[in-house]
Amino acid sequence: MYEYNLESSGKLELVFFKETVEHILKIFRVLSQPRGNAMLIGVGGSGKQSLSKLSSFIARCQISQLEFGKNYGIDSFRADLQKISLLAGAD
Repeated sequence: MYEYNLESSGKLELVFFKETVEHILKIFRVLSQPRGNAMLIGVGGSGKQSLSKLSSFIARCQISQLEFGKNYGIDSFRADLQKISLLAGAD
């Protein structure tokens, strides 16, 4: 977390319980696999975003996050999907 905070503009301040470390390791293992990716779904405020940012930093992966708003529709989703596909190396 110290190295992440040195290199990133957004600072993380996490309390590392046993479960926190276990979740970071699980996400890291998935991202370390060939073609590994993860979609974390759950209630807001549970730490999904912070743990995935830290895990992807450790695994040297790039993360993408969809930003939904009131004007977000199918065209916006297709544009986001196209950007993510190009980042992933799809033709």
